[in-house]
Amino acid sequence: MSYRKMVIPLILVLLILYTVNVQCQEDTILVVTDEVVVTDGSFKVGSPREVFSIGEDGVYFYIELKNIEKALLLNIKILNPIGEKVLDYEMNISSPREKGILRYPWVRGYLYIPIMSKERGFAFFRIYYYEKISGELPEDARIDMDGEWNFQIYQNGKLVKSLSFIIRLLRLKVYILSSNGAIIDEAKARIMGDHETSIIDVSGGILELNLRPGSYLLEVYKSNFIVYKSIINMTREDMEIQAVCNVTDLTIRVLDGKGVPLEKANVILEGLDSIQEALTNESGYVVFKQLPFHKYRISIAKYGVNIGEYELLVNNPIAVYDLTANVTDFCVKIIGEHGKPLVGGKITLVFPEVMLTALTNENGKAEFEQVPSGNWDLIIEYKNLQEKDKVFLGERECAEVRLPVFSEFFGISLSKEMTLTIIFGLVTIVILAIAAAVLRGRIKE
Repeated sequence: MSYRKMVIPLILVLLILYTVNVQCQEDTILVVTDEVVVTDGSFKVGSPREVFSIGEDGVYFYIELKNIEKALLLNIKILNPIGEKVLDYEMNISSPREKGILRYPWVRGYLYIPIMSKERGFAFFRIYYYEKISGELPEDARIDMDGEWNFQIYQNGKLVKSLSFIIRLLRLKVYILSSNGAIIDEAKARIMGDHETSIIDVSGGILELNLRPGSYLLEVYKSNFIVYKSIINMTREDMEIQAVCNVTDLTIRVLDGKGVPLEKANVILEGLDSIQEALTNESGYVVFKQLPFHKYRISIAKYGVNIGEYELLVNNPIAVYDLTANVTDFCVKIIGEHGKPLVGGKITLVFPEVMLTALTNENGKAEFEQVPSGNWDLIIEYKNLQEKDKVFLGERECAEVRLPVFSEFFGISLSKEMTLTIIFGLVTIVILAIAAAVLRGRIKE
């Protein structure tokens, strides 16, 4: 009695577990993939995919129906992105019980649909393990446009499974960067391969292309110099890559002979398809952005005068150079004939593009800082006097100039000779005036 009490509940539990297990099994399985291999009746299915590219061979649709209990009409349809029916494939599957099949009541198989190919698709199915159906599909059963395609399975006219997948070109996204990792604003890219050859202007540092699978040569150009070159293999996935180019910023600091920064010097860069120029800031720096690795000629000018020429090789991410310019500090001191400093004199240095002017201080000195070395015109003006001369700027000592100034009379500078002449003239006038007065007095007497 106790034995029966134990067995009956156990049987009920097993029946419940079996029923739950059968109910949990999915009756229809659909996998869209790029590969299905059949070996000794066993199906090996590739990884599911949702996106395929124009240029791939084709698409495999693996189908599995479980727990078939009665005969059914299996209908498989493929719709293109505009809703047109590309394939309507039917299979009549007999009842497993009518055939006495108690094991393996399932159907497994696949359809192969080519993409943009002249070959024909085909179907292969195993029914209840013992039977198989295979053959070519109609000639127009192919994928011939990009967009969203739809795959549908009907059993006895009822839709039991639907799946959408995308057909498109593979997307390649390239971030074009300098050797320091900065976005390169303007560049040209050339892509070469079996399915694509083009030259593209890239703005903002991002290149986006839609490509078929295959190998491509990607080249990036900056100012007509090739700065990046690589082979890219597009298989079946979209790709994002970083193209780190042989491009960097060139930083130049211009100094005088004492190591003091030279401000507002014109730095000229040659070596590209165009000449670039920039002025140094208050710290003597100038930066040329995003230059290809290359040898460059650098010229430095101040007031229209060339004060230095250099050749710089830029070939690594860090390009910082200190350049010494041919400039000097210049001082002029003007004195009169008696050696006294002349205050307020106007000193002018004449350069090709500018004239620099300074006034003498209480010591009679006028100072010019960081002016181009060489022989230049010097103009000295003091009151009614003006002198012109050539002066060599290269020595740091203060040049002393003696002007013919002995005295000043009503804002007029007078030399010693002129002063004596004026004094002699005044004395003569006084003597003549006295003589005239004396003579006038005698006449009255």
